[in-house]
Amino acid sequence: MTVRPLARQDLELVCGWVESEALLFQCSADTFQFPLNPQDLLAYHAAHPHRLPYLLMHPGLGPAGVGEIIPEPPDAPRLARLLIAPGMRGRGMGEQLVRLLSAECQARFPGCRVTLFVLETNHQAIACYQKAGFGWSDEPGRTLQFNGQALQALKMQLR
Repeated sequence: MTVRPLARQDLELVCGWVESEALLFQCSADTFQFPLNPQDLLAYHAAHPHRLPYLLMHPGLGPAGVGEIIPEPPDAPRLARLLIAPGMRGRGMGEQLVRLLSAECQARFPGCRVTLFVLETNHQAIACYQKAGFGWSDEPGRTLQFNGQALQALKMQLR
């Protein structure tokens, strides 16, 4: 399993992985509107050129997931927009993606403290992140609104 930079030609495929408004919110909060389209991703990447999007590649099956590294000062890059392709879910791909992106953070930002946010209701993602070595941060989370409901995004960090 490897990660490589997300390319323009990958955008249509990645947009197809987002099957619902709830899934889009789960992986990107209120950053995008459903349905996700390549033009929105291009505009987002143009507006945030310092952010580093990656594609998870399975050696025999091809693209398996997507994620982003957001360099946040002073030493805490954050993983974000983590999504696994529909046919790849439930196979440990999320854990692989998180481990590989965390290793990329360590290589790019030696000695860094890798963090991420997760919705408190996303129990599958929480278990995945814990398997990948993340634990709860002492830092506060965020309150987000989705369809009139307040949801807590809790902060985790690599141990």
